[in-house]
Amino acid sequence: MRKRRYFFPLLISLIIICTAASAFLPYSRVIVKKISVQSDRKVIINKIVNLKTYSLWYPWLISGTDVSATYAGTIRGKGSWIRWADEKDPAVNSYLYKIISVIPDSLVSFTLHLSDGFVLNGKYLLSNGDLPDHYTTLTWVMHLKDIKGGWLGALFSDRSKKIGEAMETGLINLKVLAEESQKYNGMDIEEIPIKETFVATISDTVAGDQLFKVLPEVLSDIKNGIVKGNIRIVGNPMVQIQILSGHNILLNAGFPVDRSGLLSGKIRILRMPPGHILCTEYHGEYKDVQKAYSALRQYARDHAKASPAPPWEEYLNGMPPKSDTDNCSMEVCYPVY
Repeated sequence: MRKRRYFFPLLISLIIICTAASAFLPYSRVIVKKISVQSDRKVIINKIVNLKTYSLWYPWLISGTDVSATYAGTIRGKGSWIRWADEKDPAVNSYLYKIISVIPDSLVSFTLHLSDGFVLNGKYLLSNGDLPDHYTTLTWVMHLKDIKGGWLGALFSDRSKKIGEAMETGLINLKVLAEESQKYNGMDIEEIPIKETFVATISDTVAGDQLFKVLPEVLSDIKNGIVKGNIRIVGNPMVQIQILSGHNILLNAGFPVDRSGLLSGKIRILRMPPGHILCTEYHGEYKDVQKAYSALRQYARDHAKASPAPPWEEYLNGMPPKSDTDNCSMEVCYPVY
């Protein structure tokens, strides 16, 4: 009888102790938010895997005006990451975001590290379901882990609520961005200011079927001339291509350089005045780059922009295309006023 009398109080005490201790164990929670977007999955996922677009929609990156961001390596796709902080208080408000994996047109997974050691793992899921054409269901999932104070602390914390609200804001921003891009062949178009720029260039007329043979030779000649002239290259190759009659092409090719000067042969250093350009990145077979050009022209018309000069291409990996079917990464730039 005496043993039984002490058993139940002891059991209850153990339950209370275990419950109290578990209240301070790491806590996990999953937050799920969805939105319907009138855009193709390819357009949406291109926004998600391109870290340059995050300043336009990602809630933790656009939440402050005094934000400085640093990118690492590539800014697109698996393995790319971005670190940013509030310049006024970087110790409290700093973030590290990394794309972990990508399944084309269907899933992107990521991690988000906060300055207080808090880690969020998550993913974006894209599906069509029973939606009409050009409609996509975008689901944003966030896994919250290691909330300080355990589930008891989470019970009295509004962090989960704030994260959910931020996710809703981010989805709305992304919806607007993707639906806007859908009108322009899925391209992300930016208008950016440019400073005075000097370009060492050669201008020549070539037969259309000789473009891919002549272009690397011309760029090589320009590079050699720049080196001999003790002038420094400061950017990627820049190329203007204008179609002439008789299947000929007016080719202007060059490199941005650090100053003006005199170079040998056909090379001239031209001055580009300060102004504004519309620009968009293109990744794919060269034969389809006209999608980027037409998107920029349409955007300029829609926003009442005029162009004082022809557009140009900048090859982001420094390599010009070798054929129409060559996969390339470039930026197409369209001067406007």
